[in-house]
Amino acid sequence: LKPVLKEKDSDDPAGTIIAIKPAAGTAVAPGSKVKLYYSAGPKQIPNVVGLDEGTATSILEKAGFKVTSVPDSSSTKPKGTVTRQIPDAGTPQNQGTTVTILVSTYVEPTQEPTPSDTSSPTDTASPADE
Repeated sequence: LKPVLKEKDSDDPAGTIIAIKPAAGTAVAPGSKVKLYYSAGPKQIPNVVGLDEGTATSILEKAGFKVTSVPDSSSTKPKGTVTRQIPDAGTPQNQGTTVTILVSTYVEPTQEPTPSDTSSPTDTASPADE
């Protein structure tokens, strides 16, 4: 037999054989290829802190995670910026795990206009004599 190893996304421990094709017990001709699929293991959560909410959500979902967004009203980062993630980046987690991202709601205050001198000019002209 000629084994062919192929990595496959799986939450099983890395390196664990998760599938064999043809199935175990199947009769094959001598020298046939047998595919052994092994687990890539749980995925590490990507770092999305500092990214905008849309980009962060897209990256996490493409990595196989679910995303929940929570407003972060204590941050002074621009509105829509991810300020924290739970679990932390680099943590190995099973696919489908929910990653919570805290998203800044901060809006920089606009400066109030300073009162200007709105007094009208004094009328110093005298009426013309008729």
